[in-house]
Amino acid sequence: MPPKLSFLDMPAPAGYVPGLGRGATGFSTRADLGSAHRATDTDIPDDPERFRDPDDAGILGRESADADDELADEIYAQIDARMEERNKKRREIREEKERQEEEKQATIGGMFADAKRALSEVSHDEWLNLPESGDQTRKNKRARIEAREGLRSYNMSDSVLEGLRGRAEIGAHVTETDDGSVTHIKAISDARDKILDLKLSGRETSTSIDPSGYLTSLNSENSQSTSELADIKKMTPFVESLIRSNPKNAAGWIAGVRLAELKKKPSQAIQLAAQGCENCPTNEDVWLESIRVNDMVNARIIAAQAVKRLPESVRIWEAAADLETTEEAKKRVLRKALTSVPQSVQLWKQLVNLEDEEHARLLLRQAVVSVPLSVDLWLALARLEDHKAAEKVLNRARKAVRTAPEIWIAAARLREQVNGAQKEVDKIMKKGVSELEYHGRVLSREEWLTQAHICEKEDAPLACGAIIRATVAQGIDKEPEHVQIDTLLESSRDLSYPVTSRSVLELATEMFPFSEKIWLTWTALERRLNSGDQLWSVLEKAVTSCKKSTQLWLYYIREKWHHGKFKESREIVSRAFEEVGHAQEIWLEAVQLELEVGQPDRARDLLEKARDVGVARETLWVRAVRLERELGKAPAAISLAEKALEEFVECDGLWIELGKAKTESSGVPEARDTYIQGTKNCPKSVALWILLAAAEESRGVQIRARSVLEQAALINPYNEELWLARVRLELRAGNIAQVKVLLSRALQECPQSGRLIVESIGLEPRSHRKSKLVEAVSKNENDGYILVLLAKSLWLRNQFDKASKWLTTALEMDSNNGDVWLWAYKFFSERGEGVDEVIEGFKQAEPTEGEVWSSLKDDIGNFGKTEVDLLKEGSSKLDLGSK
Repeated sequence: MPPKLSFLDMPAPAGYVPGLGRGATGFSTRADLGSAHRATDTDIPDDPERFRDPDDAGILGRESADADDELADEIYAQIDARMEERNKKRREIREEKERQEEEKQATIGGMFADAKRALSEVSHDEWLNLPESGDQTRKNKRARIEAREGLRSYNMSDSVLEGLRGRAEIGAHVTETDDGSVTHIKAISDARDKILDLKLSGRETSTSIDPSGYLTSLNSENSQSTSELADIKKMTPFVESLIRSNPKNAAGWIAGVRLAELKKKPSQAIQLAAQGCENCPTNEDVWLESIRVNDMVNARIIAAQAVKRLPESVRIWEAAADLETTEEAKKRVLRKALTSVPQSVQLWKQLVNLEDEEHARLLLRQAVVSVPLSVDLWLALARLEDHKAAEKVLNRARKAVRTAPEIWIAAARLREQVNGAQKEVDKIMKKGVSELEYHGRVLSREEWLTQAHICEKEDAPLACGAIIRATVAQGIDKEPEHVQIDTLLESSRDLSYPVTSRSVLELATEMFPFSEKIWLTWTALERRLNSGDQLWSVLEKAVTSCKKSTQLWLYYIREKWHHGKFKESREIVSRAFEEVGHAQEIWLEAVQLELEVGQPDRARDLLEKARDVGVARETLWVRAVRLERELGKAPAAISLAEKALEEFVECDGLWIELGKAKTESSGVPEARDTYIQGTKNCPKSVALWILLAAAEESRGVQIRARSVLEQAALINPYNEELWLARVRLELRAGNIAQVKVLLSRALQECPQSGRLIVESIGLEPRSHRKSKLVEAVSKNENDGYILVLLAKSLWLRNQFDKASKWLTTALEMDSNNGDVWLWAYKFFSERGEGVDEVIEGFKQAEPTEGEVWSSLKDDIGNFGKTEVDLLKEGSSKLDLGSK
């Protein structure tokens, strides 16, 4: 057996080329081949080890592998497969990104793909007219001359134009030069023109000089010019290129003129304007620009040339007339203009405005013949004619322009001026609306309301009402009744036009005479307008139409009563008893009326009569008990209350009055027992619980008072009155820590309570109150207590104007809060202004809420005082506090 050869000593296999795997190329020579004999397998020594893998030998050779090695190989193979699977998704994502990046790298062919597609649309003539590419390198003299003189132009690629189109919409407007090149520059020129206009208008200053600030103004102007210098340099090549590329484009010349003005080169601006007129003789903007930049003498010459070139240009004729310094000269120019443009309404108006009334009438007669469709000219002529001639003019106008509502409105106003007959005015408007609809002109309700407002402002109330009656109800007859009523009421909301609002409401009451909602709205309107007799007239019609409306009867009684007409008020009360005698509100109003006129005995008789006829229910019983207390007869009040409680045991008002009567008669202990009994029968009455707690506190038993309020809170959760009572109880006890805890819990249950928020702000450190107050106002902008707190803080800082503003806002937002009125009266009375307005607004609002205000009204010591007296006395007791 031959010895085993090492690897390096073994002969190379047939056809082996060294380094073939690394890119080498094999070759052979005659010396390598020797004879032409081809080697065969018999020529190679038989060595069974020659094809053996060298890795199978040695320490790591496979011959020494055992079962553990096989297991390890299997485990490694599984790990490799697992890692391959984990990296597969990541690799795919990476490969996809690489592929997309490669696609983004556009080839030369791809860059011009859009141009190639566009070639399919090129016609045969366009192919023949394609310009030669020429010498792009500018190596010869001719190319340099052409480049310097701007005689060459180059086409931009479609990709560039597409990008510009996205920014400035250049693709929508193009210009074409003589050599066939197309450049999209319209939008660029318009934008540049606008920029120049803005800059020029920004630099316009007054001709007057303020010596004290002259140097400062010069410095500011210089700094502004410095900041604009870079923009001017950037705009210059754009404008020059625009003019060279298309001298027939007027926008380029105008931009050049204004750029020259920015550069403060007036002579250059004049020259560019003249060149623009030469190149664009049919463009009126260029002529107007040239007129503007020249002096008066040259401008007149240019205007004369312009009107020859463009005799039908109204703007040029107007500019020419403006150049004249005398009215006669202007008239002469305008008359000449009208010979060229007789259909120009604007020129006719300007000429008419320069004439006296007689000549203006003659001119307008010619104008309506030349421009028969101009409504303004017809109306102007009608205003200058007498009544009979004006009617004829309007009749002619109506036939010439059958779709103009202004003509019919003018006819109605003319009839109003002639005889003031409402029926005739209404007849004209109804006919006019019908004619307009026949000819296809239908105006919306809002448009007719606008016309009515115009008539009202111009003191034509009959025409205003006629418009309303003829138009406002149109289109709602098919709607349900409540929708029709709401639509009509919506049209009467604007109080700045009372005639229009009254006309709408009058129409509404004619359509729905038994609608209490409409009558109440009309009554509220008249009350806000403080119309006096007009209000009483409306109320008389209202109670006649809606005889069973308790609220309308109450309004009627109060209005007569508040104006001191007590006798008439009693008569209205008697009428109300006949119609709605079962209504407790009427009985209560009658009782209050008698007390106002100083007749408490008659008031007591009325209450007794109500009990006898069976009308008296809880409210009347409570009022009767209170009246006895107010008259100082506590025993009679107790007897009456106990009698009433036999029938109305669940009436908390009776328990409250009984407890107060016992306090006045016997003292707190008996009242406490009454309140305990009352809370058992009326556990939902918060007022009773608070009175019981106050009775316990007055006995010195704060623990008991605290327990009462906690029990009440369990029965009546989310009640701000109880939370306030608990907070103030702890404040009186000096438990500040407990107060903060209670306020935190209270604001969680009642986050919108203005009084709780005010209490919490009062406990904040002074440095934090302002921010807390601002936050509270932003979240509760309609709460009167918070707005008053803000006004008080401004008041203390002597910021009276701001305080007045916020108090006024509080009155508007929370007019039913009597406390707001108290603070407003205190502020304005101390300032010595606006007091009468506050009192009048207070009477109109008739507030029923407010913590301080309610306590003033409940105090029997104020019996016999008017609400205005309570307003004045209560405001004097308010404490503004300190900073």
